Amino acid sequence: MRRIILLIFTCCISWTAFAQSVFIHHIGVGQGDATLMILKDGTYQMSILIDAGNSSAKGTAVYKEVNKYLGMSKVLNCIIVSHLHSDHMGGMMSLMDSLSTNSWSIGFILDRVAGGYGDSDDSLCYSNGSFMWNDGEPALPTSQLVGRYRTAVGKLKYQQWLNFAVGGDVIQAVNSRFSSAISLLCTTSNGYVYAPGKPNNYVYLGDNAHNENDYSYSFLLQMGSFKYFTGGDIGGEAPYVDLETPLVTYFQSRPDATNFHFCSYKASHHGSEHSTNTTFVTAVKPTLTVVPSALRSFSGTQLPGCNTLTRLITSPAIDPVLFFTYFWASNSSACKGSVTAYQDVDIGVDGTTYDQNHTMSVTTTTRDKSTLALDPSTTKTVSVQCKQAH
Repeated sequence: MRRIILLIFTCCISWTAFAQSVFIHHIGVGQGDATLMILKDGTYQMSILIDAGNSSAKGTAVYKEVNKYLGMSKVLNCIIVSHLHSDHMGGMMSLMDSLSTNSWSIGFILDRVAGGYGDSDDSLCYSNGSFMWNDGEPALPTSQLVGRYRTAVGKLKYQQWLNFAVGGDVIQAVNSRFSSAISLLCTTSNGYVYAPGKPNNYVYLGDNAHNENDYSYSFLLQMGSFKYFTGGDIGGEAPYVDLETPLVTYFQSRPDATNFHFCSYKASHHGSEHSTNTTFVTAVKPTLTVVPSALRSFSGTQLPGCNTLTRLITSPAIDPVLFFTYFWASNSSACKGSVTAYQDVDIGVDGTTYDQNHTMSVTTTTRDKSTLALDPSTTKTVSVQCKQAH
């Protein structure tokens, strides 16, 4: 909305199955988010897709990645829409159409549309108008965007469609056969923040919300001592509701609070200056941060924000490092200017190896900005150590 130590290596991961392992595939879709997780626990595998970019073309690119990793089974265990903004759900319709046409089976669909929400709610709109802009497509009124999404869901073969509650474990909801060694805890949902010990184990801040970002889902993925956080577009200061500071209260109440930190973190709200606030970044000490953006500005908010990037790289974490889902022009910077190409950023973690040496395998690959095609010749893999003591 910011001294950046920058690692730009470029992504398609070579991933070997272990008894317990995590693969987090951040798909370079420009402005927006799309993340595919593949989790393994012994003989069980679970696949979770969060968001699908901001346009039909981005949704098609996301489908190609889903098909590449899961096409043999044609099973996607869970689809999550973090919140109802077009740069997160704009590609869902084409993705779902491809899944339906190719006879995929879907386990759970988690979003705020379930239960009838979102047909004509002004809070879904950006503050600068009542349209949700999709790259390369005409603007759609919110009701059309959500309505088309609901139609796409209706074509799918799925098990359950839910508006997921804060405090729930997505993994246990989808497949209770997974051991508790791997969890995906919902930490914010619909304006609620997980707060064990409070009545009903949450605090509700939705009364102060005025933007769909304030209702974002967020999740803490944990496998043993490895932790990864993804939070849609949650905010940490005005003009958005501060959901991050109450989350810190939860993190500091946990049994592992003394050494609590994120080994990996997807920067909330595309690295917005209004997210990843000082209290949050100081508490969670992210070692590796993935910044998903396309150097855009919305209503005067630059994504990402220069100050946010500075907070991350000067945080109390040991050897913090940033990866970006984009490349910028020679006359630009990580937080201002123009984008020349996109980038996939993949994180692979084997539970046994990680517990021994806290190492994450990070693979990157360049993606053409216009065609969205991956360039395999650019693929590079490095090891990043999560050095914060456990």
